Amino acid sequence: MSPRNFIILAVVTFVTVAGAVFALHEQPATRQALQPEEPVFPLLQARLNDAAKLEVVTAEGEVVLLREEGSGTWTLPGKQGYPARQNGVREVILDLRALKVAEPKTRKPEGFARLEVEDVEAEDAQSRLVRVSAADGTVLAEALFGRDRPGALGDASGGIYYRRPGGAQAWLAAGTLELPQDERAWLQTDVVHVAANTVAAIEVTHADGSRFAASRPSAEERNFELAALPEGRKAAAGKTAQLGSALAFVSFAEVAPAAEIDFVAAPNRTVVTTFDGVAVTVELGEAEGELWAKVSATLGEDAPEDEEARAAAEAQVTEITARTEGWAYRLDDHVVKRLLPKVEAYLEAAPEPAS
Repeated sequence: MSPRNFIILAVVTFVTVAGAVFALHEQPATRQALQPEEPVFPLLQARLNDAAKLEVVTAEGEVVLLREEGSGTWTLPGKQGYPARQNGVREVILDLRALKVAEPKTRKPEGFARLEVEDVEAEDAQSRLVRVSAADGTVLAEALFGRDRPGALGDASGGIYYRRPGGAQAWLAAGTLELPQDERAWLQTDVVHVAANTVAAIEVTHADGSRFAASRPSAEERNFELAALPEGRKAAAGKTAQLGSALAFVSFAEVAPAAEIDFVAAPNRTVVTTFDGVAVTVELGEAEGELWAKVSATLGEDAPEDEEARAAAEAQVTEITARTEGWAYRLDDHVVKRLLPKVEAYLEAAPEPAS
């Protein structure tokens, strides 16, 4: 082999070996990046049960949630202390605790906007500042969160970009963080649910003085019998079965303290009674041209004598009362329509007059 060829071969060999050594050197760091262990918020991990305040700030506004001392219920002071979705709040805090430091990203300020971890006050900011504090004011977790990076870390957990407020370094965290988009999305919007097959009767008093009443003898009977049918008219087959759904899966569009709504000006009143004697009353009052509902529940004289069945009925009354007492709800139009039926809507067409 000539000296020239020997030198060329030696250089190629050196480059190949150096590359292999470099690759071996880099592999542990890569594995470390793909298997992060350091928590983003170590203090939150250590004091998870101390979390008492959650703040989410965006360019559009701020949402604050507080955990009540004693009950542990999370509420929204911006909604006069109405309860939040408890599972939703817990999931956010658990997601924050589970985040792990994956790898450093850009240090360039112009890159923060691309990752959506810019300051919330910046023009067209897309970032979300999240802060969790203890009752004593100690900040347990705080960061500006940006875009998700699904599957970036080689597993189903994905990743999310973040930056400490005022920090010069953006980071990628392993894990996910689902944040509701607005204040209403944090609320527990369920008002009441009375299953259609449990409804025995519905009675309605309209603001104009007209009345509507319907009942059925058992749950096996799908259709309701209308009271006080107009002379010569018949109930439309199948239509009255819809009456059982008057209070099925009712949720609200807005909530306010009941004291703020006038329930005298528009005295619409609906009472739905179950076969177990649970009577749920909905009063509809008016505020700024919109109807708001006030809900209450009682156990009537027809409550079952069976001890177990009666206990279940009493538990339903207690549950409805605990959720709705002191509150008024603005309901969607289709729910209001269900609560204020008119007899004409459930009748067969009027017969043609004789010629």
